[in-house]
Amino acid sequence: MHFKFMLVSRSGATNWVVSQGSGNFTGAAAVQQFNDWTTVTENKALWDGWINIWNQAVKDRNFPAVRFTTGEITSTFAPHKSDVDPALAVLNKVQCTGAANTASGRTKVRIANAVWGEERGARIARKARELDRAGCDVEIVFMMMQRKIRAILRGMRAKQMVYIVGATADKFKDRYVHLKGLAVQGNVAGAADGNVVLSSSENWTRLGWHSDEQDVIFWNDATMASKYANWVDLIYRQAPRSLNNYVNSADPARRVPGTEYLKPKDYPFEDLEAELG
Repeated sequence: MHFKFMLVSRSGATNWVVSQGSGNFTGAAAVQQFNDWTTVTENKALWDGWINIWNQAVKDRNFPAVRFTTGEITSTFAPHKSDVDPALAVLNKVQCTGAANTASGRTKVRIANAVWGEERGARIARKARELDRAGCDVEIVFMMMQRKIRAILRGMRAKQMVYIVGATADKFKDRYVHLKGLAVQGNVAGAADGNVVLSSSENWTRLGWHSDEQDVIFWNDATMASKYANWVDLIYRQAPRSLNNYVNSADPARRVPGTEYLKPKDYPFEDLEAELG
């Protein structure tokens, strides 16, 4: 199971709490990882849809994919390989020029996903490159990415975020991107002043298609889109590695204070990275 959500029918005077995001309920999520977490309240239709997923999950057996929209929120639950990828459901609606809510008039696309792998990750990367070349303001942060996908993004603004905060590597202290989503501000979904956020538990890999995952698209939420984009911008500014000097779970040859990488034996995702290649 890879879900990350919490449902509360009533808390004080607040009803129908649906809380979800990229963070696990761990110390690492609290202090080491860059995550997101959203909470929606007083939306009974949304609650009903999500409690249905909970009721399916506790039975611990396979169910068909579920996708539903309540107002301005679209919820998708894996497995969903046969459907449009949630990331592409947003990116396919982007036009790069004519944005009415950005200073440059270019649509701003901010992408933060921890793991990109296989054909799924490549497909999303190709769409990001297409938008970049069409004039969108695209920025990407990630933790782990296959070589073939890094090649697709070559020349774009994309950075790897994994770094050590102390004098030595410690997988219980060091920081890395764990987000799984994106934000768009600008010409999207037919609105010149559009705002869209995708928040989820899902890495962009083949496994993400099949495991228990949630994807939530928030349409027309300017405040959330601004906060999400600013969060990605902050991570991008701090990220120590570009596509050109990406490292696979190893220290770079030349150490720079504040940007050191985990040694292979300390790297928390060494096995997964080896599997992706």
